[in-house]
Amino acid sequence: MIFAALVAGLWLPLSDRLAAEEAAWPPFLPHSADKRTDDAVEQIWKKRTFERKLSPAPVGVPMDLYVALINAPEVVAAAANHLQMTAATLTIVADRTYEWRSPDGSQAMLRVLLSEPAQQVTLSQGQLAVHGLTVRGSVLGNLKLSSGEGGVHSELATYVRIDNVILAWLTKALLALMPKTIDAELSKGFEITGAVARWVWQAPEEFCQWQETARFAPERVKLIADAARCSGAR
Repeated sequence: MIFAALVAGLWLPLSDRLAAEEAAWPPFLPHSADKRTDDAVEQIWKKRTFERKLSPAPVGVPMDLYVALINAPEVVAAAANHLQMTAATLTIVADRTYEWRSPDGSQAMLRVLLSEPAQQVTLSQGQLAVHGLTVRGSVLGNLKLSSGEGGVHSELATYVRIDNVILAWLTKALLALMPKTIDAELSKGFEITGAVARWVWQAPEEFCQWQETARFAPERVKLIADAARCSGAR
């Protein structure tokens, strides 16, 4: 009995500490070797302003094509510009790291923290221009993909941290009053990716000709070209 009490006395504080550590880190993401990135993820997870879960409409394309596109976001951004859907740009900064810029002054650094065929976790840090206001913050996104009726199904869990306390409070108020407005902002990337994916699948000859003239690095576009069945895919 005494031994059991001692074990319990040691285990309970340990279990409480382990639970606290687990709560301080997203369960769907392993720690990285980059302390700065891990610190940013932990700050979002522990002090997030809000979180939302989105399930956009299925995209009627093969899974391999959709996965190839989300793994080459600079190609998606360039295609969206070509189709005149957006004027924003996205460029490669380093391996799995991108810079996104919009003419309205919005900009962010995007890092892919986990990339698997059915899951991608990203960290975005930057600022968004909204009605003359500059909103700085971070977004941790956990995207899960699956094949089903209608094509590729997506489920996105977003964890958002807004740096400014007052803007964070206003965002929570807006979320309570108009949740669809927030969801529409978070869904814009899905809409663009889905539109580009449908263009590639429905007009492969047009896409194949465009991607050749766009002169992407061969390794960045090969899987997309293969999925689109471009003749002479590199």
